Amino acid sequence: LMVPILLILTAMIINTRDISEETSCGRLYVPAQYIKHNTDKSSLFLVPPDWTYFRQCANRALVVDLVTVFTDQSVVRWHNRLLDVTKQKEFSGPHNKLQLKTQYHTSSDKDIKLLQSKYKFDYVIFEKSFLKQKHDLPIFYQDDNIIIFSVHS
Repeated sequence: LMVPILLILTAMIINTRDISEETSCGRLYVPAQYIKHNTDKSSLFLVPPDWTYFRQCANRALVVDLVTVFTDQSVVRWHNRLLDVTKQKEFSGPHNKLQLKTQYHTSSDKDIKLLQSKYKFDYVIFEKSFLKQKHDLPIFYQDDNIIIFSVHS
């Protein structure tokens, strides 16, 4: 009698966790699940800088996001990566997430290849509603909202 009760409780906990993850990841839940099941755990992703929650949803490493950094050296690395992926020379004055996201989405295939040679990421993700360029990269995944390109070196 004790074993069936434990199995039922375990199933309920796992189901609750999945519902909670789906709620917190929102529209990225399905692509994040696809990524978890179809990429290596060591895969590195270039994502829009404001996707601070994507790292947890997909359980994969990111080139950079707008998350807080903790050491002097990591601040410099974070700053330089953010400049690179948003094609900024330097940040002057206030920049909001929308400006950074918009600039990120202007990346051409050439820009992506240059960034990939520097940061060695495997996949790049764009939000379709912000996309400014047509890309000729291999499509790994797409849905109504996002497109993921494979850019393995």
